[in-house]
Amino acid sequence: MASSAQSSIYKVPKMDCPSEERMIRMALTGFDSILSLSFDLSNRKLEIIHRGETGAISSKLETMGLGASLQRTEEASPESVRATESSSANDSVANSQINNALRRIPVEREHRFRECER
Repeated sequence: MASSAQSSIYKVPKMDCPSEERMIRMALTGFDSILSLSFDLSNRKLEIIHRGETGAISSKLETMGLGASLQRTEEASPESVRATESSSANDSVANSQINNALRRIPVEREHRFRECER
């Protein structure tokens, strides 16, 4: 049985622009336990909807030098979890549609090789 989803709020004092948001997103890529990330740059807060413990997530955030500290963790609301699942499903559909469209684009390999020979 899967563990219930949790909502963890982090205070991140040195997160005040989209570049820090991107850094955090990149750093947390690959954490299978994370369902979603919500950034509030003006209040310098990060909400993470996840399953399981926060230890590895907190450790990763602490190494970034942005002053991240866990403020609280509580059970995520069913609405938050549904929104996350809906968003993930929509992302999967969109990615599939993009991949299918890219496969239909004709590739002019022979033309490219001729250009390289010049």
